[in-house]
Amino acid sequence: MSKPLKVVILEKALARISDYTRWTQLAEGRSIHGNNISPNSRHAVGWCAIGAIKREIFEMGIRGAEARRLRIACREPLDEIAERAGEIAHGPDTLWYVEELNDQGSWASVLLAFEVAIKEAMELAATPEDSVDVTLPITMPASNDLMDRAEGEEDDAQVRTARQQDQLCDAPV
Repeated sequence: MSKPLKVVILEKALARISDYTRWTQLAEGRSIHGNNISPNSRHAVGWCAIGAIKREIFEMGIRGAEARRLRIACREPLDEIAERAGEIAHGPDTLWYVEELNDQGSWASVLLAFEVAIKEAMELAATPEDSVDVTLPITMPASNDLMDRAEGEEDDAQVRTARQQDQLCDAPV
């Protein structure tokens, strides 16, 4: 089974920031001098979680609307994980996105978020969308035997209910 593009991007972004010296906070990209620069700059040597995703998409040559769609698709599972982490760390009314996890959390928590997001995306990709082949013709039984049985069971249930109600009405007070 081939990997979804989202998983490939998340894996490459994780690899990019797996070295602590290549991870940064409070900026999508950093130069060797520590300056805040575009994550796509050829001078970037450090990336935050989102900056790493943007850089991988850029290096794949994906631009425009497709790049935006992929950035959103890659950040959605990270945002969900960040939200859970924020609730655990700061209470149920805390709303964290991946930026807060990256900028207020630890490098290890960011790496873990990527690993969980990749695992969940792979599990989702392995789940078949439809368990039934809709191209197969649906055949009905030759007779209405199933319908007759269902109606008969319904009638039996109604009779039992009526008898129970009669018994309750006839019971001495």
